[in-house]
Parts: sequence; C-alpha cells; structure tokens
Amino acid sequence: MGIEYDINYDINDLYKLFGKKKFNKYEFDEQAQIFNLDIKDKYGMDIYFYMSVYGCNCCLLLSFKGKGIIDLDLYEVQEIRRESDESEEKMIIERKEDRVGVVVYFKPNFAIEINKVRTKNDADVEQKIKYNVYELIELFESEAYEANEGEQKYWWRKRDREGFCLTFYMSVNEGICDLCLTYENFEKPIFNIEIDGVRRLKGESERKEGKLVMERLNIERSVGKSPVVVYFRPNFKIEIEDIDKL
Repeated sequence: MGIEYDINYDINDLYKLFGKKKFNKYEFDEQAQIFNLDIKDKYGMDIYFYMSVYGCNCCLLLSFKGKGIIDLDLYEVQEIRRESDESEEKMIIERKEDRVGVVVYFKPNFAIEINKVRTKNDADVEQKIKYNVYELIELFESEAYEANEGEQKYWWRKRDREGFCLTFYMSVNEGICDLCLTYENFEKPIFNIEIDGVRRLKGESERKEGKLVMERLNIERSVGKSPVVVYFRPNFKIEIEDIDKL
C-alpha cells in the first residue's frame, strides 16, 4: 500500500504538464514532498507552480518576460489532476469544502481560470459604485468604448505595447465589475474574473523624477469581500488579496 499524502496527486500528471520525464532535486524534494516547477512558452509567458503536499498549499505565478501578471496563493488544496483532449490540456486544482477552485491551462495557451460562478444574490441592487470618471479616462487613456447610460453600464479597454489587452466592464447600479486580460497571440483569455459587491473604484498613480512609474485601479468591495487591484503600469497585473473572498 502506498503512502497517503494530504494532497491527492499523480506525479505522472505533473511530468506531462511541465514537459518532464523526471524532476531534479531542485524541482522536487521527495522527502518533504515539495514541488517547485516552471514552464515557459515561445512567447515569453511563464507558469511557476509551487506545491507543498503535506502543507496542503500551492502557489501559482503567471508572468511575461519576468514580469508578474497573476499571483495566487491557494490553501486547503485537496487534489491536483491533469485533464486533456485534442484541444486543451489543463491542471485542475480542487480545494477542501466550498473553497474556490482553480484551473490552469497549458493548451491551447497558458491561462488561469477561477471557478467562481456569480449568482443572482451576488448583485447588490442597493449599492451603487462610487467612482471618478476622469480617473478611469486617465487609466484607460480614452472614454468608455461602449456605454448604456440608462442602465449605467460601461465597457472600457486598453492595449499595451506587448500585445496585451485589458477589458473592464462596470455595472454601476448592480455593484459589479468584470475583468478580462487577453494576449494577441492567444486564442483563450489569460485571465477572466467577475467581481461583485463593488463599492468604490479609485485610481492611483506614482511619479519619480517627473516620470510616471505606477498606475493602478483599486476595486474596493463590501465588508467580507477581498479587494482587487489592477495595475496598468509598469505592466498589466492583477492582485487578489484573498481568493476565497471573491
């Protein structure tokens, strides 16, 4: 009978996902049951994956040419498994009880998907989003590309020089925002998230020696819900304080 670890996984799944026949001592500490795995694609996109089997926790970092885009810490992980077909290859990260799960795509392109489905109760019709439209215009360097003034719904979009595109949807009256990050060479969005309970949007920037070095949008939410920060400069980056409070 084999040893039962706290996270259920098959090492052969990890070999296939990360394109390895065997892990070296830096990638896998068999005694401690700790993995430090990394895979890059031809575009400069990188997935780093850390897993402590006994600690039941994982860390995911998606980066582009050394610059972080999405960084997630996952606790109470129950199972890691690979699923694939002719068009997709992905790693399923299931967590204990009702904690939010994550899917990491390796094919058709690198992407991270959070398994959170919005319900009707998530939209707070009594809570309108407070925001300054000029801060959004400054961040996106344009006005909303689509708007429904009657329902107070707006769509914004910004592209960078690296080929990334950030699309932002806001329903003021429902307290809802959606974020979608895509890359010009990928058919599947890199990251897509629905955010409810939004109370306020706040743009911030920082200059050094007269040069703009940081721009971000702080998405403040209801009590008990994790804030989300979207960086526009120095590069697109999405930070989620607590994935289980999305």
